[in-house]
Amino acid sequence: MIAEPLEKGLAEDIESVFGLDKQGPNILLDDTLSSEVDKNLRNAIKDSIVQGFQWGAREGPLCDEPI
Repeated sequence: MIAEPLEKGLAEDIESVFGLDKQGPNILLDDTLSSEVDKNLRNAIKDSIVQGFQWGAREGPLCDEPI
């Protein structure tokens, strides 16, 4: 997983449209290649991946600080 900062002002624009449970404009992007990942298998666990990402963003990587 790679985390990168967004351009100035973009986070606010995203948050006003897609803000999730007031947790901010965190985005999980599927950047997998179909030649490297079985998309059917990935789709079977997609909800768990999204839930894990949301949980991690909400709890934060250190000291319970949300991302």
